[in-house]
Amino acid sequence: MRKIYQARLQFCLQTILELEPQLAELELDEELQADFRELKELMHRVRRRELNEDEVVRVEEATTVFLEELQDILGSWPSLGPHCH
Repeated sequence: MRKIYQARLQFCLQTILELEPQLAELELDEELQADFRELKELMHRVRRRELNEDEVVRVEEATTVFLEELQDILGSWPSLGPHCH
């Protein structure tokens, strides 16, 4: 199960990180840039951490909300693709 949880979490984090170049065009503020740096660091730490279903579901839900908010802000943005679930 550990590998499945890690794969699900990695997918969510990667989904968000793949948006970084597009969001950079919007001249991100320093706080959001720092958040992206933290996500990159988190991706490396995930491989060494034990995860449970509740933690993974929480990240998946947060990723979905984040992507929905981006769509609300930016309108139809084809590169957002499917949500994290």
